[in-house]
Amino acid sequence: MDFNDVLVPKPFSQFWQPLLRGLHSQTFTQSLLERMLSELPALGNSGIRPTYILRWTVELIVANAKTGRNARRFSAHQWEARKSWRLFNCSASLDWPQVVESCLGSPCWASPQLLQL
Repeated sequence: MDFNDVLVPKPFSQFWQPLLRGLHSQTFTQSLLERMLSELPALGNSGIRPTYILRWTVELIVANAKTGRNARRFSAHQWEARKSWRLFNCSASLDWPQVVESCLGSPCWASPQLLQL
């Protein structure tokens, strides 16, 4: 999958946004992210399920990262889409070393790109 096309489709993200915002906390978001990272290797690299899990994983990482725009590798179109729609009102302070450890503990085809985010 090309990481230049990793946005969750807007209707799908708008459907899940209220639930994710309501549950958004350091503990929940950390657990969800680690679970998605652990599921990716078993799903392979094709099909709708790994595509959506990867897209949500990227969305959670980007929504909670505190780095500037230039540090991320997204196109201008993707930044405009993210600017007009925010998954969370504020980011959670995730345990990033644990997230990296989860990614390295469940290596898959997307791990190198995820580690660059």
